[in-house]
Amino acid sequence: MQAQHNIHATDAQKAHIARLLLQANLAYGESNSPASLVQRIKARHECRSYLDEVLAQEPGNAIALGLLGRVEMDDGALEKAHTLFTDSLSQDPAQPQQYTNLGYWAIRSERPALAEQYFIQALEMDRQSAAAFCGVAHAKRLQGQFDVAYLHYRKLLDNRVRPQDISIQQMYRRLVMRVLQSSSDQIPPCLRSARKIAKPGNQ
Repeated sequence: MQAQHNIHATDAQKAHIARLLLQANLAYGESNSPASLVQRIKARHECRSYLDEVLAQEPGNAIALGLLGRVEMDDGALEKAHTLFTDSLSQDPAQPQQYTNLGYWAIRSERPALAEQYFIQALEMDRQSAAAFCGVAHAKRLQGQFDVAYLHYRKLLDNRVRPQDISIQQMYRRLVMRVLQSSSDQIPPCLRSARKIAKPGNQ
């Protein structure tokens, strides 16, 4: 009877943790939404609170560690973020999301070559990861490989990137503007058509 009670208690705890993680994810999404600054700050605090509660009950929860790492990275605490991402992977190595997170951490740390390695690791685990694929494009752009970056952004847009994925569209536009500002002999062949299309009047 006692064993049965313990099983139910464990199941109830797991369900509670799952609800907290769902609430934390929702709050994190709101903290990065177009809402007012006050709402975003409030959502960020709520997200931290939910994650703190999860980690108090289950210190090695890989999902909570990774999401907390993203919160820290958004707040500019890059060293804390890196530690949390690696701690998350030590708990569960089969997480392409954490390699993607490390990729964006490396970009924030101005290490695009390392970022590219992390994004490739994520794609080796999940070939459908748009975030990692876009991350490779960001890393290539930061390394000056504009032709490869262009092809990555173009492929993402051709695959019907959702309207809310504005970061991809913004990066693509910046790259095209750079192409427009370059002389013809500096433009790789695969970008010359983009230069022509992007010129005013070529819609």
